[in-house]
Amino acid sequence: MKVGKKTWSRRSALRTSLQALAVAGAARIVEPLAQAAPPVRALVCIYIGTGFDSNDALVPLDQYDSYASGRGSLAVPRSSLIELQSRESSVPDYGLHPGLGDLRGLFDSRNLAVVAGVGQDTMPAAGAPDTSMSFLPGGYEFPAWAARGAEITGFPNLRNPNTTSAMVMTGVSSGARDALYQVSLSHGFSTQFPSTSLGLQLQQVAALLQVGPSLGLKQPVFTCFHAGFEGTPDAQMAFCAELGAAMASFYQATVELGISRGVTAFTDTPWNRTLAPNAKGLATPAWAGHHLVLGGSVLGGEVYGSFPDLRLGSASDATGKGTWIPGQSRDRFTAVLAAWHQGRRATPGFLA
Repeated sequence: MKVGKKTWSRRSALRTSLQALAVAGAARIVEPLAQAAPPVRALVCIYIGTGFDSNDALVPLDQYDSYASGRGSLAVPRSSLIELQSRESSVPDYGLHPGLGDLRGLFDSRNLAVVAGVGQDTMPAAGAPDTSMSFLPGGYEFPAWAARGAEITGFPNLRNPNTTSAMVMTGVSSGARDALYQVSLSHGFSTQFPSTSLGLQLQQVAALLQVGPSLGLKQPVFTCFHAGFEGTPDAQMAFCAELGAAMASFYQATVELGISRGVTAFTDTPWNRTLAPNAKGLATPAWAGHHLVLGGSVLGGEVYGSFPDLRLGSASDATGKGTWIPGQSRDRFTAVLAAWHQGRRATPGFLA
């Protein structure tokens, strides 16, 4: 993660935001904004609609040989994996994909956790609608539990204001959205985000969390979309590098703003990919996989749940191709996040 020089004060940035809001006809922020309270709880879903091949994201080192044997030409070399040591271990016990290197320090500082073996109750069919998501006008998808009874809106893209990005949020009307957009153009924090699709989306989220409470955005849920990949090692590297850099910068921004304990970001996807490549050398849609959870309230430095037996054809494998049977349901995973968002706790307890 990179943090650049602060080129203006928070107060001057807020003054600039006020001017922009006045132009938009929505100047409802006043000087006390500088002391605005952070959001009560905010969730940021990083949704990977085409499937997250998490077989490479985190590899149990004691199963590396099984992983490499089943993964074939797609395997990450053992020497390239970044060693991680979980809280309860005396030696490194996992290997992080090298593209996710920006997240290593966050695992070590116990702000990042991995929840393993998460999947839907039944094996999803490739191309079938994701029933855990609500499909909204304009092609947006949003977590179904958060969509119930909430006002949801798409958000203008920083790169091109004439289009809507895939980013969606709850708790704000379309009128307030325009005001919030102006604020997001002139944020007052110094953390530098990567100039990628996901990086820009998360930068927008951070800007909204900075001043949103004064516009009524007190307990939002955001969905940011991260494009999938074609399954080659080079594409997987690019995919992971964009994910890791954007998440690390986002966490740094929440620390800078003093709201890290009230913000949790997590990955979600309808399916993992097979461990074994097909005849074209590509992984195909499968079943259970692993998710990243990041934030100041995360009980990190640990892997929750259990990894499958990575031998092809093992009792963990539904098809003989590395299609892992879930160790815990996706509904349970999202229920823990939803409970935290509402100020409660649920098991498994990866959030304080």
